[in-house]
Amino acid sequence: MFKTIKIIIASFCLSACVSQPFNINMHEPPEKDEKSTSILEERLGDAGFYYILLTYKLVDDVKTINRLNSIGARIAAYTERSQIHYRYFIVDSTYRNVFSLSNGYIIFTKGFIQDIDQEDVLAAVIAHEMAHVTHKHSVSEYQRIMGRSLSSIIGEKVFDVATDIHIRRAYELQADQTGIRYVYRAGYDPNAIVHLLEKLKIFEQEDKIRFEKERDQNPKDNTELNKKLVPDHPDTENRIVNARNYIQEVIKTEEVQYVPEQFQF
Repeated sequence: MFKTIKIIIASFCLSACVSQPFNINMHEPPEKDEKSTSILEERLGDAGFYYILLTYKLVDDVKTINRLNSIGARIAAYTERSQIHYRYFIVDSTYRNVFSLSNGYIIFTKGFIQDIDQEDVLAAVIAHEMAHVTHKHSVSEYQRIMGRSLSSIIGEKVFDVATDIHIRRAYELQADQTGIRYVYRAGYDPNAIVHLLEKLKIFEQEDKIRFEKERDQNPKDNTELNKKLVPDHPDTENRIVNARNYIQEVIKTEEVQYVPEQFQF
């Protein structure tokens, strides 16, 4: 029964919140903010995560979570919103995907974790998802769909925005470019984002074929829930070209800020 529930968190008066315009500047960095996430970002993220808890099974993998925390802390320190408390979770799915919620929760599927082990590539995907958070892409997209005056927050819709935001080319290109800056500042190889995109291109092709085969074989077996976890990113080949070009620009204009001694615990 819980699988089909639409979670509604009501009575949040959010009419004062103003959405960002969709025509965004690819090169514009996130607004610098010494505070953590806003009330709106927290409420949207919490609603989306509550839906995930009721709909999917999480994997208890302390070793991997600690590794993601370590990589993430190193990257977050060099973002414009370094006070955001990022948390990492793994959904029990063999489809290979990663997405983020507005409150700083970054969700990996088990399939992605099993197929991506290189630290620089993990850093690239974390930086990319952090860029979605720092740019407030989920908030903007949710308000674009649901309207600026929100009397309630629907957890399922928040989740849909988080998993579908990758089909918005403008958001993806901006997150790619900001993510490249983040990994470079943190001392990781910025070319890792190219390797990541090449991997995603393969994942999308393979997982879509597998999903269609499984759907035909078991049409009643949580088809729609599984579909939401199948990776779907726009114009990946063009993103690879753009990333290669932007990496060279970043190397010329940015500096590596990573100081290893700051991360020795």
